[in-house]
Parts: sequence; C-alpha cells; structure tokens
Amino acid sequence: MDSLLQRSPRNYRPIGAVTRDTAVAAGTGSSHIWHFRAEDGTRTEVTVLQEDLARVRLLPAGLEPARSWAVVGGEGPIPATSVSEDSSGVISLTTSTMSVLISTQPFRVAFSWLDGVSFAVDDEVLGMGYAGPYGPDDIVDTLHPEGSVRCYKRLPPGEHILGAGECTAPLDRRGQHIVYWNTDPPQPHGDQTRSMYVSIPFWMGLRAGRCYGIFFDTTWRSDLDAGASRPDLVSFGARGGDLTYYVLAGPTIAQVLDCYAALTGRLCLPPRWALGYGQSRWTYYPEEAVRAVATNFRDRSIPCDSLWLDIDYMDGYRDFTWSPRRFPEPDKLIGELREAGYKVITIIDPCVKADPTDPTFTDGLEHGYFLHRADGSLYTGEVWPGDCAFPDFSRADVRLWWGELHRPLLDTGIAAIWNDMNEPSLTDRFILDSSTPQGSTLPADVLHYPDGPAGAALSHEAFHNAYGLQMARATYEALARLRPDRRPFVLTRSGYAGIQRYASIWTGDNQSAWEHLRLASRMSLALGLSGMPLVGFDTGGFWENATGPLLVRFTQLGAVFPFFRNHSAMETESQEPWAFGQPFEALCRRAIELRYRLLPYVYTVVAEAMRTGAPIARALIYAYPDDEALVNVDDQHLLGKDLLCAPVVEDNQPQRIVAFPRGAWIDWETGERFTGPQRRRVDSPLDVLPLFVREGAVIPLGPVMQYTGELVEEPLTLACYLAEGDEYQQAVAQGELYEDDGETPAYQEGRSRLVSLTAIRSGLRVTFRAESPSDAYIREWSACTVEFHLPYLPGNRRPEVESAAIDGRALDQKSIRVTLRRYETLLSVPIPSATPPCELQVTLLAPD
Repeated sequence: MDSLLQRSPRNYRPIGAVTRDTAVAAGTGSSHIWHFRAEDGTRTEVTVLQEDLARVRLLPAGLEPARSWAVVGGEGPIPATSVSEDSSGVISLTTSTMSVLISTQPFRVAFSWLDGVSFAVDDEVLGMGYAGPYGPDDIVDTLHPEGSVRCYKRLPPGEHILGAGECTAPLDRRGQHIVYWNTDPPQPHGDQTRSMYVSIPFWMGLRAGRCYGIFFDTTWRSDLDAGASRPDLVSFGARGGDLTYYVLAGPTIAQVLDCYAALTGRLCLPPRWALGYGQSRWTYYPEEAVRAVATNFRDRSIPCDSLWLDIDYMDGYRDFTWSPRRFPEPDKLIGELREAGYKVITIIDPCVKADPTDPTFTDGLEHGYFLHRADGSLYTGEVWPGDCAFPDFSRADVRLWWGELHRPLLDTGIAAIWNDMNEPSLTDRFILDSSTPQGSTLPADVLHYPDGPAGAALSHEAFHNAYGLQMARATYEALARLRPDRRPFVLTRSGYAGIQRYASIWTGDNQSAWEHLRLASRMSLALGLSGMPLVGFDTGGFWENATGPLLVRFTQLGAVFPFFRNHSAMETESQEPWAFGQPFEALCRRAIELRYRLLPYVYTVVAEAMRTGAPIARALIYAYPDDEALVNVDDQHLLGKDLLCAPVVEDNQPQRIVAFPRGAWIDWETGERFTGPQRRRVDSPLDVLPLFVREGAVIPLGPVMQYTGELVEEPLTLACYLAEGDEYQQAVAQGELYEDDGETPAYQEGRSRLVSLTAIRSGLRVTFRAESPSDAYIREWSACTVEFHLPYLPGNRRPEVESAAIDGRALDQKSIRVTLRRYETLLSVPIPSATPPCELQVTLLAPD
C-alpha cells in the first residue's frame, strides 16, 4: 500500500500542543472528564467512564460529536479517579484498574495497567489528527482524504490483534488492512476479502497473556491498518466525522468482551428452537415443494426445527406479500407445518418496489419515509423487484411504520424474520474498487434524517454502516411489540457494532468449496472475538454445487456452531441432508442428532454469552491467551468452555492433527484421554467429528428429537467426566445448566434458573449435586440420568453397586448400569424424578 506511513504526510495534521478548555471543564465539575483545545480550534476530550473504560474524542473545528448507533452503556457511576500532573504537562488519571496518561505538548494519550505495563500508546510523531485540504497539484491519498480523521498507536513486538469484525483474514489480524464498509462482495470471497457484510470496528491487543480492547465508534467508511503499512504502528481512521474511540482495559479477553457487551448491549437471548437445525434454499416454491421438504425430514427421521422461505414466496419480490400463484394458501400451509413441529421464517429486504399500485410504496411515499437525494428527488435503485425505494431506518417513526408492516406475516404464523440485502445492496452496481465509498450501495448524496424531516440531514456515507443495524432494530422491536409473549428472532446479513442486541448473523454468500468450509470456521470465531456471539454460516455452501463428503463435513461443522442452517442458491444442486444418498444422508443425520443431544449445553452457553459477552464458539486463544501456539488456530474451537471441537475442513482427511490445550481431554466417542498442551494425530474418517470433553466437566445433554418441543418432558442426561481419584484425593467435575421456558421474555423478569452441577469421586464413592440459588423458575426433572465417566477402576473389571440414593431415598439398583468401555468405566444412574437442590450418592464395590 502506497500509504502516507511510507512517505511524508502532506495533508495529515496531527494534533499539536493543547491547553485545557477551562470553560468546558468548569461546566463538568468532575476530575474524570478532561477537555482540551488546540490553536486551530480542534477540540479533544478524554473521559474515564468506568474503572476499566475510557473514551477519547477528537473534534475538528466546527464539528460536534456524532450520534452513536452502537453505544447504550458506559455512563455508570463516576469512577474514583486520582489525578496528578507533572511539570511537563503530563496529566495522569488513575483508577483501580488503569492509568490514562495525557500529554499536552503535543497532545498524546497512552494507557497503562497499574504495574506500569503500557498499552494503546499514541505514536509520538503522528498521534491523532485530521486531513486538511489538498493543493491543486497534490496526489490524493485514499488513507487521508480531505476531512478524514485518524489515530496512530504503537504496535509493540509480540502483540496480536484479535477480533476486528467480519473479514477472511487470519485470527491474528496483525499485518492486515481491514476496511469497514458494509458490502455485498461482487465476487466470491477468499483469503484476501477485507470488506464484507458486517462492520464491527472493535479489536483487542493481546501481549504476554494480557489484553485490552479498542472500539472505534464510527459508521463512516473506516479502516484498521494493523501493521500492514508499517509493522510498528497500528492506525485507524474514517473518511469523515469526528474520531471517537473507547479503550477497554481488561486485562483478560473475557473482561474486555464483557465490558464491550455492557457498552454496546447484551446479546438478545433467542428462542430455544432457533438453536435447532434449519433448512433453507433460494428458493423453495411452490407450496408443494415446501411440503415435500418438510415431509422428507420427518419420514427420514432427520431433526429439523425451521424452514426458511427466500424471495420467491413474494408476489413480484414485493415485501410483505405472498405470490397468489406459488403460495395461494399461506395460512393453511404454515398451519400444517406448525402441526408438524416446524417454524417458518420469511425473508424481508429493505427495498420497496417503486410501484404506484403497491400500498407499501404509496404509503411510504405519502408520509416521506423513503430516502431522497440532496436535491429533494426520491432515490431509487435496482434490486430484485426492479426500481426500488429505501426506508430511512435512521428515523424512529420510519422504524415503527416498517415494523407494523410485519403484522400480516405474523398473523399468518411466521415465526421469525430474515433480513437480507440490508448493507443496503443493489443488484445493478457491483463496483470492485474498495476505495470507492459507494461500493454496491447507495450514493453519498442520499440523505438521512435521524431526528425527523425537520432535523439536520446526515449523508448516507456517514450513516451507511448503521443501515443494517437499524433495519434489524426495526424488525426486532416490531416482533417484540406485535407478539409480546414470544421472544423475537431476527437473522440479518448486515450490521454494525451492537447488532448482538437485535439479531443473529450469518457470514453471507459463501461457496460449496473446501476453502469456504475452513473460512466458515475462521470467520465465525473472529466474529465471536468481535463481540458477536450468535453467528453461523450457510451450511453446505451457498454458491456452486456441494458434494456428499463436503455436505457431511459442513454439517458436522455447523452442528458445533451457534446458528445452524443449510442454505443454497437457485440453479445449484439440492443439498438437503438426503440429497446425495447413502452413506451421506446417515452421516448428516448423525451430525444433526448430535446437535439436538447438545441442546441443553448449547442453550446454557448461549445464556452465558448473554450475561457475560463471551463467545459461544470460542477460539482457543480466548481460553488460553498465554499460549502463543494457539493464536491462529482457526479449524478447531471450544464450544463453551468444556467441549473441544476439531471438525475436519479438508477433503479426504481420515486423520487430522488436533491441538490439545492444557489439561486432560476425553474423546466423546471412545473415552480415550489426551493430555495437553500437545498436538496429536487422531482418526477422523468421514463418519467422525472429533470432539473432546474437558476432564472435570459436567455436560447437560438432551434426547434426540425431531424438533425442540416434540417431547412434553425431555429426558435429561448429566454426563460427569471425572479424573482418577482415591480415598485421599477427590476428583471433582463441575458444570451448569441454564433453564427457562425457552419461548417467552419471562427470563427478563428473572423467571429462569442457573443450576450448578457438581460431581465428586473419592475412591469407590461418587456423589452428584444439583443446586440452584433461585426458585423463580422451578421445573422437575421427571426423567434424568446421571452418567459418571470414570477412568478404569481397580483391576479393570466391572464393579458392582453397593448402594445408591437420591436425597436419602434408595434407588432401584437393577436400573443402574456399569459398563466397561475401552478407555473408561461408565456408571449410568437413572433418577425417576428430582428437583434441584438434590444430591445423589452411589457406592461401588471393588471387583474381586
């Protein structure tokens, strides 16, 4: 890149000396907010928001802070901040977690932890600044166009850059250049695709096991240069507006992500059915084709919860309509599918056909809800219906109007909404040059009015990256308002920081290719490190034709990621689980059945993500930040903290290398134990998804069902993976089970419970306890089995059960099974009924 970092910056103006803006400071009356002003009228601000959170802001002369579409938190109680200033004009603001150092000659900002280790340090020369006008003979630099803002920070040796949103780069973004401009890529994405559907300008620096985060809050076209132009500098900037960024002090990855979630909003908890398997295609029509797909799943005993309808269900691709020819009786169809256990989801795009006979268009036009150009003319662009108008989702009244348009779909029985093309994308303009601000979207002179038609105008270039976020918001709020007794579920292709409040995302239009199988894992893990936990991909691949082996491996991968849906494009070969015959159908069924067995565990991990901001599918470096060897491992991950998933992402790979982190890991199928840290070759034939349980974990499992809710009482299995112990040394396993009704928002009022699960082994006695601190949600476990996975017992022979009791009540020992497997002893204890808190005790007799 011919960047201003490689030559003398001509029009970039770093902030020089500043003085404290006493007029502003006097109005704050607080030591945690500091305002400064430079001679040219540029203003800067440093605010300590929390013990571990600060905001830095640069306002070129004449600019006021932009509205944030992402931030919903951070304004808590004023943190206790001690202040000192030395003779050179360096101001130190210190909390219980960090110190903020502000130099005024020139203006530079640096951070450190309390032991003096620094992070997020401004470069001494370039610092932060803005680009002034170019001269008539100057060559315009795309990194610093006139009116742009930028910040340069040191990038120390050994520091990794994690997160940084949706792109195809390695998990460690160091050395990469990422562009934040929501784009429907005109060509299939590959390893070098740096601008995609979702922009989340939030990243973490990890060095020597310690972590901090930076969130650059701008919806302008922006970028992150993570040492791509100069290896000792990281810089970030935007083509316009102010420069506002937040520093999250950590110092653990978990703490940074929790702080980011508190700042930009917690994950919306999905209904439980949304974590099951979904089947989609562009496109299933007519009605009989949808019925045939539904029937095939049930006849073949392949679990499926949801069926997704792409644009061909509509009448002429018009939103909120049904094709009278293809879907003449949608109420009847959806009613039949509901009886068979299916949820039906319809796609909705932001484009409204500019048709005077279309009531959505005429109503929106009459009320001024659509986007116009600066000259006052209605803006239209070509999408699937033809010439289309676009709602101004920056306006609350437009979001309300748009939301009400969903009412007929919900009355028909639609369970959720799928937002697509909401970058927004046009079908007649795919510009390949990423330096062009418009890309395949609306031109810059289209105007938004966040405060209503009488308010100030905002260019689309300034709002662009928030368009998908605000469309998803309109949809989510409509579902919550129109159906208050059900949790909303929205899937969106586009979004911005904070999208986790409203929707799940998928990684867009991938391909049926082995390269894209690995990219699906990499991109999803990176999004988890970017504060977006609920993510998935098109299982099987969207474009091109899948094969039987590829579909199996894609299905195995999807089974251990949060959002699990098979989706493919029109004019490609069908890729339902049975599409390639046997043995592929059976292997896809097996992977999907695994997902349903894992649902109690997955739901528990999703609830943890809601509470803490933790990823659901976790890159290994998240859990082991001090293990440098794991930083770029992108073909395996942790599902929650206790399942190590190593899906196969290459063709014809009957064995694969697995990186086992610290600790002991137990093979899901065989019980074989592996001790980390080490890399081991394991068997991975097509019928095997390598999966390992952390020794010392308790994993809650459910039954194989054809859909969630099929069984009135779902049998529960609590699998306890215990280490070897003796009468002097106990072995302990621990886990959790989150429970609520799975459908309503009642959990927001506390009607849920988090059950603590503990298993203890001492010699030949094993104990299991389930404890819950709350009785706000009570559910009896009417069919429960506790499984103890034990290392071989003395003599490697089958022991007998001496006694077994639940809460002091003796159990029928005839129902208890002790099984010797190749690598372990499995003790399975059925419990007729139990309600936490409860305790199970089993004593074994040593074999003779």
